[in-house]
Amino acid sequence: MIVLTWYKYVQTLPKGEWFCWGDCEIHTSLSELVSGGEKRLPDTSIGAIKKKQVGQGLEPSAELDIRWRLLSGKIASDDTRVLLSKAVAIFHAMKFCYT
Repeated sequence: MIVLTWYKYVQTLPKGEWFCWGDCEIHTSLSELVSGGEKRLPDTSIGAIKKKQVGQGLEPSAELDIRWRLLSGKIASDDTRVLLSKAVAIFHAMKFCYT
């Protein structure tokens, strides 16, 4: 459901560089996230996942190593393009599931 909500939101965004460009703080922060590569999910988030596992009657995973990464098509290496392609396929599949 989160993916569907996000997908509908993204479809309504205006085209082009509508939020900022160049030396604005948002652009700088996003660029740093893109160039920084993988980030480990914070311990607080890992704890929430383990708590949800327990709530569902599952044995919590002893060592969860979950990482996330912000991708950009404008600043893309070959491996990033592969990841972006996989992400696009997921969103297209989700679109067909909820239309």
